[in-house]
Order: sequence, then structure tokens, then C-alpha cells
Amino acid sequence: MRIKLWPVLAAGSIILAAFIARVPLIASERLWPDEALYAYFARLIAAHPAAVVDPMVWADHLPVFPALLALGSFLHPGIFGAHLFMMLINLLGIILVYGLGRTLSGVFVGLLSAIFLATNFWYFVHAGMVLIDPLLLVAFLLLAFALFQVSLHPDSGGKRSVFVLGAAALFAAACKWYAIVLVVPMLLLYIFGAFPRERLRDRWRGAGVALSIAIVPLLPFLVYKAFFMKAHGGPVSYFPHPPLFYLFSFSRFVGGGWPTAIVCAAPFFLVRYPIRVKVLLYSMILIQFVVMSFVVEKDVRYILPAIPFLMILMALVVKGLLELVLKDAVFLRIGKVLVLFLAALLFIPYLSGSEAGRGLENYTGFYAAGNRVREICPQKGVVFAGSLRAMHYAADLGSPDRIRPLPARQEDFISASRTCSGPVVLETDVWEYTQPEWIYPMTAEKMRSLRENGFVLDTVIRRPYMKNDSKVIFLFVKHPCP
Repeated sequence: MRIKLWPVLAAGSIILAAFIARVPLIASERLWPDEALYAYFARLIAAHPAAVVDPMVWADHLPVFPALLALGSFLHPGIFGAHLFMMLINLLGIILVYGLGRTLSGVFVGLLSAIFLATNFWYFVHAGMVLIDPLLLVAFLLLAFALFQVSLHPDSGGKRSVFVLGAAALFAAACKWYAIVLVVPMLLLYIFGAFPRERLRDRWRGAGVALSIAIVPLLPFLVYKAFFMKAHGGPVSYFPHPPLFYLFSFSRFVGGGWPTAIVCAAPFFLVRYPIRVKVLLYSMILIQFVVMSFVVEKDVRYILPAIPFLMILMALVVKGLLELVLKDAVFLRIGKVLVLFLAALLFIPYLSGSEAGRGLENYTGFYAAGNRVREICPQKGVVFAGSLRAMHYAADLGSPDRIRPLPARQEDFISASRTCSGPVVLETDVWEYTQPEWIYPMTAEKMRSLRENGFVLDTVIRRPYMKNDSKVIFLFVKHPCP
């Protein structure tokens, strides 16, 4: 089979531009609590692979993400390797969205979808974050491929495609514990909506086999998770928002006003496409928005896996507009080339570096704080940390017991500090708003109170934030009496 060279070169150029734009993100020092936790688990697994079965590692989610993240240590040790791994995951998403767009409607849609995704701000910035959501995005793209290629005919090829679909659904559901409530309706809606001429029996059989492969291996963990959440009063919510939060924030996800208008025009331009294309895209988008809107905990990153399908939808609308306006084949070809060129200009803010730091300048300074903590108490000593997960990872004192959470009351903290034989370090920062009120936010009065109890301000770490040079982390130290 002859392979056309120009699509390969064009797709390669998009990936290269995306790679160059994302290189600065590898050096990001942001360490949000979840990022610190996953990086910590990955470090444990890289050092001791048996840690993958440690209950601590899979208490929140199955260890799929930290186990894969541990592979980053083979690329480079420490957080740099984790960031490098996340950038590769991010680039893989661009490659997959190109492939899916091309499969659905040709090279032009594939290339334009890849550009749209590579230059989407929320997707771009997640290349510098050590979070599960980019991996889940890749898993949903693989699931979409498996859905679109599935055959319900009970021959050898049909059986194989159903097993592949089940494996893709299992991988997606295993990435995050709640993903199963997205995967099941996606699979059912596609199989029962995209094959109206297939026998109902064959559709039930295909759905049953695929879902059995996806659900049965996860049942023990899902039962454990249900009892765990019940025992702890249900899911914890740090970002509660009203049900229409994602709808009201829609323009932020797709990139502004004109992309929103393009997406809104999609139903008109998708009429002529096969039902399989329409059901696939709408199931992957609408189910995520509907299901996640009913969850109390809402954050931008939770809807990230829907973005590549929105980008494909945008590309399909642009293609439809061109075909509506340009009837001549030659002019249509020229118009597509011009649109791809203009879309490529969206890379300019990213390649210039003006977008590299935006969105990643919070939760910084922890590595410098960790280095200083190791200098203060290399062998003995205890750290009471306002950002517990970040300091666990950044200080890496060997024993987790040496890094403790701040007590809810100052009296309890002072009492606990008196029982320590070595240096006592107090870490507080401007980032973690769940710190107790007696220490957060830091004020001159609170500093004076700590000084009266024997604590000396040892280090103030400054970082740029909101275009200002800000004090972001304070380290107080109390040395034992001679």
C-alpha cells in the first residue's frame, strides 16, 4: 500500500511544534497535593516494584497511573522524569486525535484536530502536571478507536474486535475508579445507537462480552471503594460547584467564543455523516458532561478527556463550512491548505514561551523547602507541614513518620513539638488553604506567637506569582535545648 508523504510530514510537523512548545513545562516545579502523591507512589514503585500492591498506593485509585509513571524514572530520575513522561502522554494524545480524526473524516480533519488539541490551553498546561486526567484522556481515545472498529457479527473478526473493545474499556475504567460510570454508558450508547440494522441479540451479546471484560476484573476494587467511601462519609469534595458549572465554563474548555460558536454549529454539519460517527462523538462528549455535572466535586481537569472529541467536532464543522462555500475541488483543496496554515499560527503564543508559565506558577517552592529541611535535620528531627504531600515528596527524609500534619490547634502543636528530641521544623505556605487557622494565612501576629514559643523564622522562599515576587513558603525551626 502506497503511503502519501505529505500527511506524514504535516502530522510530524505538528508533533514537533507541540514538543518544542512543551519542553519548558518539563522543568516546572509546581507540586500540587495530588501531583506530589502520585509522584511519591511512582518513586516507591520504581525503587521497590512490590510496592504496587501496598494498600496505601491503591487506596484512592488502582495503581495504573503511578505504575506507568514509575517508567519515567527510566527516562530521568525524580520529578523531571515524571514531567517528561507526562509530556510524552500529552504528545500521544495529539497523535491519537490525529489518527481518530483521520479515521472519521480524512487527513484534513485529522490534522486540524491535532492542531486544535495541541494549542488548547487546558490540554497544553496539563503536559506540565503529574495528574491522572491526561492518561484518562488517552484511554478514552483508545476506547473511541475500539468502539469505531467494533463489529457485532459473530464471526472470528467480530469476536476479536469485541474483545479488543473490552480490553480498551477495562484500561479506561482502571485509570480512575469513577471512570466505570462513564465507560459503561459510552459503550452501551454506541453499541445500541450506532448499529440500528444489527440484530438486537448481537448487540446485547457484544455489549455483554465487552462489559464483562471491563467490569468483572474491577469488581473487588469497586466493592472495596464503595465500603471505603461509606466508612468515610462519602466522596470528599474540595471543588463543589452547581450542576451547570461545566456548561457555564464551556467556552474555557474549547478556547473562547469562536470555538464555542463552531461547536454549537456541529449538529447542522454532522447530519450528513454516518450514524456511527455521530453516535461516537456525541457519546464521548455528552456522557462526560452529563455524568460529571451530577458529581458534587467539579474541576476543570475532570472534563479534560472530553476536549479531544470537541476538537474533532470543531474540525468537522470547519471542513463542512469549506465544502459549503467552496464548490470547486481545486479551490476546496487550496482552502484546506490555507485553513491549516492559519490554524498553525495558534502555536505562536506557545512557541514564543508566553503561555509556558501560565497556570503552573502556583504550588511552587517546595523543592527548595525540601532541600533546606534536609539540611536542618538530616538524621533526626520532625517536620510539621502545612502541605503534607508536597513535603513528603520534596523533603524525602526516609521515614514518613518524620513528616507530620499540622495539628488543628496551636496548643496541640506546641505540646507535640516539646516531645521531639531533634530539631522541629514548621512548614507553612500560601498555597494550601486547608491549613489550620492558627497558622494560615501567615501574619506578623502569628509569627510573634511562634517566636514566643521558641520557633525562629529560618527561611522564606519567594517565587513569582501573578507577576509579583511573592513570599510563598515559610520555614520555622526550633532546636532542642543543649
